[in-house]
Amino acid sequence: GKGVEDGNKTGQPVDFTIDCKEAGPGDLAINITDDKRREVPINVKDNGDHTFNVQYNPQKNGVHSISIKYDGRELPQSPIKINVKTDIDLKKVKVSGMDDDVFVDCTNDFDVDTSALPADVTPNIGCTIKCPDGTSLPNLKVDKPELMESKSQLHSHPRRKT
Repeated sequence: GKGVEDGNKTGQPVDFTIDCKEAGPGDLAINITDDKRREVPINVKDNGDHTFNVQYNPQKNGVHSISIKYDGRELPQSPIKINVKTDIDLKKVKVSGMDDDVFVDCTNDFDVDTSALPADVTPNIGCTIKCPDGTSLPNLKVDKPELMESKSQLHSHPRRKT
């Protein structure tokens, strides 16, 4: 199921099924940890047919590790590493200072304000500016935000007016 695939979002419950029908008798042990090796609470439901549904709700972004043991032995594909992403509401990201006119061979600044995002989110701000002919402008620079400030300026040095 989706619980063992990349792309899961923080705060959204996910699940997966473990099929032990052909494994013979034994005990199932499952452990999920986040990138700081903190245990993630899980709910395991025995479906009564030697399959088990595992549900968890990742709270932190980053790589999570799912360890599955049967009869004391780790499964060959275990541990499973998945990358959990923060569920970012893009409506909270504000762009300001963009003008309709830009100047050739000059720095053209605008701000990307991420201060409304959750405090534990470190956004990766990127920018691509497309020209009327469909090409992208080179030489884009993203300034790193100050520790206490959540604004970044993107500087472009266009070769032509867009």
